[in-house]
Parts: sequence; C-alpha cells; structure tokens
Amino acid sequence: QGHAVSRFARAVKTGNPNIVMAAAAELPRLSLADALLVLLVFARARAPQTEAAAVRWAARYAAEVRPAPDAREAHLVLSAACALGGPDAAAGREALHTLATRRRLVDLCRALDEWEPTEL
Repeated sequence: QGHAVSRFARAVKTGNPNIVMAAAAELPRLSLADALLVLLVFARARAPQTEAAAVRWAARYAAEVRPAPDAREAHLVLSAACALGGPDAAAGREALHTLATRRRLVDLCRALDEWEPTEL
C-alpha cells in the first residue's frame, strides 16, 4: 500500500490526468482529499472529464462529511467544484477552502493550498 500511495503522490505532481487515474486505481481506497486531488489535476489540465469528476466529488463530500451538509452547503460545494475547471477557478477554490477550513478538513485545505488554477 505504501508504494501505491507514493506513486499516487508522484502522479499528482505530474499533472497528467491519465497517469493520475492509473495511480489512483492502485489505491485500496481513494480518500475524499485524494479524490479532490484527482479533480484538481483534471481541472488544471482542462480534461474533458473535469465536470463529471466535480459532480462525483461533490456527491462524495455530501455523503461523507459529518455532520451532513445542508442543501445550501451541498449546492455551494457542487458549484465551487464545477467552477474549478472554468474561468472562475480561483473563486471555486476559495469557496471550497472556506468550507473546508470551517469544517476543519485539513487534508482538503492542504490540497487546495497547493493548487494553482490555470489562467485562461
């Protein structure tokens, strides 16, 4: 498992969605923070699967975070995650970071801190 985790971390640094997906498939479980890293790689690369990944990630957030988010928070998470792949990427990152900070989701904050959106 340690090797798979290391390979995933290296894959994320490449910024290549195909390499990241291959490395993620080797992990026994993809954490919410790791899934966010996958989404951020897709968004930065402007990969065609970015929007679908954003929707899946927002659904996981709503299902896994406790206490469960209310409808307003879930809607904000979905909107912010989808924004990561477009012209409002910085605003999406800021919104997600604010929510993660408020909920003390340190791993999500760390992933967002290390990500720079692509300029259009």
